Amino acid sequence: KVIQEIHIKNRVAWLNHSDANPHAFIDLVNKYKNIKLWFSGHFHLSHNYPDSISSVGGTSFVQVGVIGECNRDGNRQSRLLRGDSDGYQLYTVDHDTGGLRLDLAARWVDPGAPTPLIPEEELVCDPDSGWLCSQMDCKVGDNSSGFVTWYAVGHQTILARHTNDLLIEYDMATAAPIGLVTKVPESCRIELVRSDGSSAAAEDGSDVAELRVYEASGVLREVVGRNPSGSFYKIYKPNQWAERRQKKMEKAAAVTAPAAAAAGGVAAAVVAAAVAEAEAKEPVAVLGSMVD
Repeated sequence: KVIQEIHIKNRVAWLNHSDANPHAFIDLVNKYKNIKLWFSGHFHLSHNYPDSISSVGGTSFVQVGVIGECNRDGNRQSRLLRGDSDGYQLYTVDHDTGGLRLDLAARWVDPGAPTPLIPEEELVCDPDSGWLCSQMDCKVGDNSSGFVTWYAVGHQTILARHTNDLLIEYDMATAAPIGLVTKVPESCRIELVRSDGSSAAAEDGSDVAELRVYEASGVLREVVGRNPSGSFYKIYKPNQWAERRQKKMEKAAAVTAPAAAAAGGVAAAVVAAAVAEAEAKEPVAVLGSMVD
């Protein structure tokens, strides 16, 4: 829920590997109740945020911090998991002080997810800055006092215009960013319109078909319509993992195609010869069946 520009522009792993469905992982843990902990990281954030551990059903989603110096909130932390046949304990390791802090504890047989322990040094975000409340990049700038303008575009997602010119789309159910729509300079204005070109009027934004970005002079700068999934975010860089897999499949197909064609020709010839040989033989009726 706190994310760097490059991650939201190129989309993070949980989006890239969910087939454009941000609820895919939630559906997975709801189906398989034995999934108790789900870890993720690479955001260079500490464990001191209220949502660094969040629960859905019986699963706790755990954010993992960073050990190195490139962090976005001044904390160097990682997780330590201890467990046995009865249950587990999840700790935060402070790599500046060497301290150990208990964040979560539960038994495996517990039906629901446990409630995380609130750290004394909890970092609470400024509501005005939306869900982006840490530094946007490692030790560069501070977004904690930024102002956000919200745009309702339906029941499932909402758009947020941040002070760094980013227009970001969030999933309402998980309060998580699902993609970058576009960059809107401070001097520009945004208009939400219906499919007939008139201004959107529904309070929840359900009648919004596209958004238009206008320059201060009134000149139309950009028009962004809904994508095939019904959202507004753009795919600025395709999923590299999917691209590599596709190229690998195409390369394998190119290599095997000639051999398959040759084998197919041989097989066809063998089948034709067998059919001709069978037709040349006199069939004999045995108990109502035709056999050679």
